[in-house]
Amino acid sequence: MAKISCGAQGSDRRRALSGWTNPTQKSPGWTVDVYEDATSAYYGEKSPGKVVKDWNISFGSRDRPTELWDTPGGWANKVSWGDQFETFLIGFKKGQKEPEFIAGVRWGYYVYKDGTLKMDWPNAPEFISEPPPELGHALGRWNALDKVARVESIKHVRID
Repeated sequence: MAKISCGAQGSDRRRALSGWTNPTQKSPGWTVDVYEDATSAYYGEKSPGKVVKDWNISFGSRDRPTELWDTPGGWANKVSWGDQFETFLIGFKKGQKEPEFIAGVRWGYYVYKDGTLKMDWPNAPEFISEPPPELGHALGRWNALDKVARVESIKHVRID
C-alpha cells in the first residue's frame, strides 16, 4: 500500500474509492491512491526474484536498503488547493505468509493562490507506527471494485 489520499476529485472510480458515492461509507475522502487503471492496491510489488511493479520504489538487497518515495501529482493547474497523504510500508517478515503493516508517514502539500507550493501541509511529516482505521476502510472499498486483486488481509489492519 503506497498512499491514501483525501479528496473527491476525478473519475467515478476514484469517487467510489473515496467513499463519496455512498453517504454511509466510513472515512469518506480516504482512498487507495493508485493509477486509474490499476488492478493492484500496491505501488511496488516483488515476488520471488521478479519485480511486478517498480515505480516509486527501489528494491534493496542485503547490502543496500530499499527506498520508497512519492511526490504529489495531477491537477497541476489548481491553486488554493492541497492534499494530505499517508504512505505505508507493507511487507513480509522472513517466513511470513501474510503481509504486515510495518510503518507509514503522514504528509501533505498546499498550492497557494499565487502558485507558491508549501510541502508538509497542514503539519510537518509525521511517522505512523500503528495502522489508522482509514486504511482498512479504504481497502474495503478497493476490494469492492471489479477486476482488481483483492487485499485479503494485512496483519494489524482491519479491512472493512
